[in-house]
Amino acid sequence: MVTVWADEATAGALEALGTDFTTRRGIAVEVVTKPFPAIRSDVLGAVTGDAGPDLFVGAHAWTGELLAARAIVPVRGIPQTRQAEFIQPALEAFRLDGTLYGVPYGAESIALWVNVELVGPNPPETFEQLLDGCDGLSVETVCLAVAGGAGIPEAYYQYPFLSAFGGSILRYEPGVGYLADRAGIDEPEAIDASIYLAALDRGDYLPPLDYVTAKQRFLEGEVAYWLTGFWEADEIETAAESRGFSVRVTPVPPINGVAARPFIDAIGVFLGANASTSAKIFMTDWIATGEAMLSLTPAPPLFPTHEQPAGRVTGPLRIPFLEAMRRAVPTPNLAAMSDDVWTAWGSALTAIRDEGADPETALRDAATLIRTILGITQPEPDNDE
Repeated sequence: MVTVWADEATAGALEALGTDFTTRRGIAVEVVTKPFPAIRSDVLGAVTGDAGPDLFVGAHAWTGELLAARAIVPVRGIPQTRQAEFIQPALEAFRLDGTLYGVPYGAESIALWVNVELVGPNPPETFEQLLDGCDGLSVETVCLAVAGGAGIPEAYYQYPFLSAFGGSILRYEPGVGYLADRAGIDEPEAIDASIYLAALDRGDYLPPLDYVTAKQRFLEGEVAYWLTGFWEADEIETAAESRGFSVRVTPVPPINGVAARPFIDAIGVFLGANASTSAKIFMTDWIATGEAMLSLTPAPPLFPTHEQPAGRVTGPLRIPFLEAMRRAVPTPNLAAMSDDVWTAWGSALTAIRDEGADPETALRDAATLIRTILGITQPEPDNDE
C-alpha cells in the first residue's frame, strides 16, 4: 500500500489519482487528510519509526529541515522534458544541492497592483517609466507602496529591488539551490540596491510604510502602485468598486534594464523517507504529469505551477502573477533559515528607509549577525579600514 498525507484542499485529487494507480498497478493508495500545518510536525515526529507516509503534501520552505531530519528522499526518474513543463522557479524551490525533493502543484508570488485612475491603463515597460508616471501625482498620493518601513522589519517585499541589482540574501545557484556558505546582503550589489531604495524614499517615490498602512491607503485610492500578492484580490476589487477606481496588475518592471525578480513560495508533494518503490512510481509517473497537475490545480490565491493548468488561467488580474512567478526566485529552503535571519535583514532595510542609516554599515552589521546565526565563517577584516 502507498500512504499519502494531504491537506483537505488536495486530498480529493490525490484520492482520484490513487484510484487510477490502483486500477492500473494493482496497488492500493490510502490518502490520510490532515491540517496543512500538522503535516510538517507529524512527518518529523514519525522519522524514528515506520509510521511515516510514503508521500506527503508540504511547503518548499520545509525542504532543508526535512532533509536534515532524514524525513525525505530524492525524487528521481522524471524526464527532463517533463520537468521543463513546470514553471521553473517553482520546481527549483524543491531543490537542494542540485537534488530534487518534491514536485510542486501550487505557488504564489507578488506583483504590482495599479490604480488606473492615478497613472493610466498602460503598464510601464521599465521602472524608470513607472517613476516618470508618478511625477504628476499630487503630494497627498503615494507613488509606490512597498512594505518594509515604519519600524516593521519586512524584507520579503523588497527583494525584487535587491535581485535587480544582482544581489541575494544567501548564495543561490540555479539548478543547485541555496548554499549556506555566504551571506549576500552586504555584498556590493545588495548595498547598491539599498542605496537605490533610499534614494526613492528621499525622492518621495517610496515612503516608509508598513504593510497594514500601505494596504489601507491603496484601498482608499491614495496609492498608485502597491506591491503584494493575489491574496488581497477580493478586498482590492471591493474597495475599487465602492470608491470608483479601477485596477490592473503588472509584474515589477526591469530596473536599469535588469529583471526585478520577486520571491516565489511553492507547495507540492514530497517523497517520505520510507517511500516504497511503488510510491516512487506513483510520484514520477502519476503525480508529476500534466494530467495530474490539472486535477491538482490549486484555488486562489495560489496559482498552478505546471504549464498545462497555467494555460487555463485567465483574466488581466491573474495572468501577470503567472508572469511574476516565471521570473521569480525561490525563498530560501535551508534548514538553518529562520525568522532571525529575516529579521536581521529586514531591520537593516528598515533602518535605511526610516532613519537614513548608512546602507553599507547597516547591511554589514546585519550580515555579521546572519553569518553568526547560520554558522558561516566571518570574513577577515579589511586591513585598509
